[in-house]
Amino acid sequence: MQQPWNHFTTPFIWFHRPLSDYWKVFKAAGFSINEFEEPRITPERYHLAENDRKLLNSKIRPYSVVFKLLKVKRLYS
Repeated sequence: MQQPWNHFTTPFIWFHRPLSDYWKVFKAAGFSINEFEEPRITPERYHLAENDRKLLNSKIRPYSVVFKLLKVKRLYS
C-alpha cells in the first residue's frame, strides 16, 4: 500500500503523540481547549472499510482528533 509520506526522500521518526503533548503546547501558546472530538466511523460509511478488521478498528479507535481552541485573553501585561 502506498503511504502518504512516501514522497519524503530522507528517513524520519513517525509516531503518535500523547494527547497531553497537545494540551501542553496549546496552553504554552495561550490557548484553552473549548471542544474536543474523536470522530469515529458512522454506520452509513461502514462500506468504505477495506475489511472487517479495519471496520472494527474504525469503530473503536479514532484515526484523528479535533480541537477547538480559544485564545486566552490576559488581564495583565
